[in-house]
Amino acid sequence: MNSTDFIPCPAITKSFMFLLTAVLVISCSGKTEKVNEKAGGDKHEEVVAASDTMNISGSLICAHCYALNDENTGHDHELPKSGFKEDCAGFCSLQGYPIAVLLDEEFAGSKVWVIRTSAQLFADFMTETVKIKGTFVSKGVIEPLSIDLRRDGESEYEWVTIM
Repeated sequence: MNSTDFIPCPAITKSFMFLLTAVLVISCSGKTEKVNEKAGGDKHEEVVAASDTMNISGSLICAHCYALNDENTGHDHELPKSGFKEDCAGFCSLQGYPIAVLLDEEFAGSKVWVIRTSAQLFADFMTETVKIKGTFVSKGVIEPLSIDLRRDGESEYEWVTIM
């Protein structure tokens, strides 16, 4: 995608980004969340509170494009108004749109976790698998303490700390 293919109005874009983030945070807010975990078929509840340390693992996605279409989990996205955009995830990350981790299974009531950090740092890593150790902010929002990136090798993969 060339920068000339998608030229949003800066005032609208920044307003929309803040509005989207606010909606995500408000709709997911809460000081504590109950988590149902299955351990040997038995269910028990665990409380995750604000400022608790937690670990999650999944794929880096553009939270903005995923909110528009939950099939937008790769590099290329199909957007409602502008259609197909090649390498949209990296472009959105460079523009500062919120990034998130898409988990395989729900954790603490959310399958998508918005990472409260600068999105521009992750433009080259979109769709990669990451492990994040961070602080629970609210349902679906994590403040990272460390981020490890999975790099595939010839026979195995290794984890590289990127933050």
